[in-house]
Amino acid sequence: MLDSVILTELEGIVGAGHVLTSKEDRIAYSYDATFLEHWPDAIVIPAITDEVSAVMEVADAHRIPVVPRGAGTGLAGGSVPSQGGIALALTRMNRLLEIDQVNMTATAEAGLITGELQERT
Repeated sequence: MLDSVILTELEGIVGAGHVLTSKEDRIAYSYDATFLEHWPDAIVIPAITDEVSAVMEVADAHRIPVVPRGAGTGLAGGSVPSQGGIALALTRMNRLLEIDQVNMTATAEAGLITGELQERT
């Protein structure tokens, strides 16, 4: 578990309601579609890239592992926090930034769900 000083620092970045440490929240972020499972010490949910940068600075300063997580399907085990630390939930970063019809590309933040992208195109 992260100490209260670090948790307070993280809350100052993303807001108190966006740093989760309850048993129930930690369980929900401990697994994906694989058989892997490991609890994070905290879940941090940024809304903008500046918050991601600031969270990463705190993690680096305290040598806390960080595992980014989108919607959590995680079919390859990439979102399991196997060393504990911070599960960086990117679900608030769900904006569609651009659709380029000519080049058939979309620029979106990491938390945008594919179904929502399809609805908007």
